[in-house]
Parts: sequence; C-alpha cells; structure tokens
Amino acid sequence: MAAVTVSRSEDRLIAVKQVPVERAAEIEREADLLQRLDHPGLVRFIEIVETADGGRALHTEFVNSDTWATRPLSDPAERAAGMAALAAVVADLHQLGVAHLQLTPPHVLHGADDRPVLCGLTLAAEATPENRQADLAALGELCHDPSLGRGALAGKLSSLADASRAGMLSARELARRLDLLAAKRPPGSDPVRVVGGSRLASLRRWLRPKSLITAGAFAAAVVAAFALGSRSGVPAPPQKSPAAVSSEDLAEALDAGPSLVAEPNPNGGTPPAGEPELTGETGPVGEPGLIEEADTAVAMHEAAAVLE
Repeated sequence: MAAVTVSRSEDRLIAVKQVPVERAAEIEREADLLQRLDHPGLVRFIEIVETADGGRALHTEFVNSDTWATRPLSDPAERAAGMAALAAVVADLHQLGVAHLQLTPPHVLHGADDRPVLCGLTLAAEATPENRQADLAALGELCHDPSLGRGALAGKLSSLADASRAGMLSARELARRLDLLAAKRPPGSDPVRVVGGSRLASLRRWLRPKSLITAGAFAAAVVAAFALGSRSGVPAPPQKSPAAVSSEDLAEALDAGPSLVAEPNPNGGTPPAGEPELTGETGPVGEPGLIEEADTAVAMHEAAAVLE
C-alpha cells in the first residue's frame, strides 16, 4: 500500500501519494484516470511528479484524514444515506466504463457534508460484467455489518446487501433504493425494540383498516342478533275472553235482527300471507273485537234454537 501524506502547496492542502520506481506505471495510470474522469465523487487530480529516487508522487486535493475505516457510519440511517451516495458514484464509474475494484473502507473518505469521496484507483479496470459484479459484492459488504444492530432499518440494509452480493441489483438500482430508504428515515430514527413492543404491534394491527372493518362487521352482527332475539322473546298480547251471555242479552240479540255470521272468503282458499281475510260484513278477521262479536252472535242464535 502506498504511503499518503498531507502537505501544503501555495494556499491549499494537498494529499501526496508516493510510490517507488517499480510501481511508477500504476500511479501514472491512476493519475490518468483521475484526470480523465474528473468526478466529484473522486479525489481531484492536481499533478504527478517524479521523485529523486525515480519513483512517482501523485498530488490530489486534500479531502479529509478520516475514512470509513477510521470513522465508520454506525447509525443505520447515516449508513443508508452514505451508501446511496457511494453507490451512485460507482454507477457513474460503471457508466463511464470503469470498475473501481478496491471498494473498501480505507478508500472511502468523508467529504463535505459527510458525502463519500473515493480514492485508490490503482487497480481500477474496464467495467466488464465480472468487474461490475466485483464492485457490487464490495458494495454489499459496505452496506451492512453487525455493528448496525438489529433494528428495522438495519434489516432492510441487510436485505439490500444480500441482493447486491448476489448480483440482483445494478449499482444504479441499489443507489435508488438506498436513497428512498434514507429519505424515509432521518439519522437516529431506527426504532429500538423494547419490552412491551408486542403490545404496540398488536395495537397497530388492530388499527389497520381491514381489522377495523372486520371488527365493525362483527359488532353489527352481534347487535342484529341481539335485536332479533329480543323481538322473538316478546310475549304476545293476551286475548280477551268472550263475555258471558245473560238471558237479557240473548233476548236483545234475537230482537236485533239477523246474526253477524262471518261469510266465506269470496276469493276462495286461504288468503296469502300478510293479507287479512275479509268477510262481507265484519271486515278483517284479524281484528279481535269483530271476531268476538261474531262468536257471541252465533252462540246467542244456537241458544235461541234450543229454547224453541
């Protein structure tokens, strides 16, 4: 690994990466890539110079002395945001036909606003399918590790890491999904599982629309069943018994004229359900008062026949 030092050139800090003469070709190739790509997600090229012993020294703009190795992103939301930016840089490199091939924490610097800046393009090569997959596998390793804990967001990062390692996602798609995940969860928002969490989960399940609809339908069915049972349990009103017939009432009935005997239904048969049976003189048979008067008249007529 090349030695990197910080120096001052005129009014700015620069990073100096120095290699011996036998590695001069590697550093010259890296300098050519940085100069040609000129990407904000990569360290910015300044110049390359020959050292006194025949080696080479690559000068780039100083970004930060902290890397993801010295200061890792331990918060899941910060990791998601950082990985989204890093995956976007790798996707841009792949689109330009370059694979990094050294995506490790020491090669990821903390840039402005903690945005990742890549360095160490010594082994960069053409973005063949195999080299792209190597970069995706490395992104999967950076996306999740045990230090993130076991929260919900950490679990989603783990799933994306597995998909990236398996080659199921391109670098661009991985960046898009990580960006959406980071937008939903600001730093420090990954929930921690505490005692009593199962009760909260149960309450959330009950408050879902489907659960509310099911509970409402059940309550309506219970109320309807109770109302139906209450109706069927109401006792029928007591029927009035016919009044006793005296001899004076019998005489008055004989003097009153013809008897009020109910005539048969002119339509014949039993009337349909829900329609009261009608007679020629007494009206609906379902009215208790008229039925009792008709029964009383028949009894008086029979008694008169016996007396004669």
